[in-house]
Amino acid sequence: MGGHQRLSAVLVGSLDQTVEGSSAPAVGPALAMVIARLLVWSMQPAHDARPGDRLEVLYDTPAGQEPLIQALAYRSQKNGAEYRAYRYQRPGARFAHYYRADGSELEERLVGGPIDDYEQVTSLLRDGRGHKGVDFKAPLGTPIHSPVNGTILRRNWHWRANGNSLEIVDAQSGRHVIFLHLEEVPKSMKPGAKVHVGEQVALSGNTGHTTAPHLHYQLMSPDGRVLDPFKIHKTERQSLPADQLPAFKTEAARLDALLHVPPV
Repeated sequence: MGGHQRLSAVLVGSLDQTVEGSSAPAVGPALAMVIARLLVWSMQPAHDARPGDRLEVLYDTPAGQEPLIQALAYRSQKNGAEYRAYRYQRPGARFAHYYRADGSELEERLVGGPIDDYEQVTSLLRDGRGHKGVDFKAPLGTPIHSPVNGTILRRNWHWRANGNSLEIVDAQSGRHVIFLHLEEVPKSMKPGAKVHVGEQVALSGNTGHTTAPHLHYQLMSPDGRVLDPFKIHKTERQSLPADQLPAFKTEAARLDALLHVPPV
């Protein structure tokens, strides 16, 4: 199996309970969180998961990191559907991403979002964790761009928790754009400064209360309500080019065999 570990389970109780009961105590809670993170793009596991649903997962446990899922198959009784995800690095890509069986990306992308080059979305408002923003896993120093025309309201507040940070007020909607855990905020990004759509305003980092490099992107309404960027922005899913599909299908079939599930 090339060092991969396999989890095969029928849900008894919740998704978390089943995963934690079917894996080592040191791995179970983190593995359950990563599985739920992937499933949220296809279904709401906290609401849609049912006893009797079937789960197959192929994963690795890198030292000092959360479990890394290579492939997943989930059969939902409520939805009468099977969801699959495959980790695949297409030729020329900097990172591996997760794809559905048809070669389309599992994750949605924000059109006009603040970060282009990232590995994975690791937190969503709808994933049940109660987090106020979207987290993008990205290397230190990844460029961050303003998604709005607006004015800098503040920078680097509550540093112990937020690290280097920026808050921008959108001139058109009045929404507040918040970036946390930045590596660097240029001196020009000071309260009162004007910024424009697409302008680079900072670099992603790992400052403040955080355990890994990422960008925290948060949107707030003028009256202080937390907004979901995936509902405010337009979204898209990119697909592999036709000439790359054969190689992807071959890899997906290999992972299906390791999962012990029939190919799609």
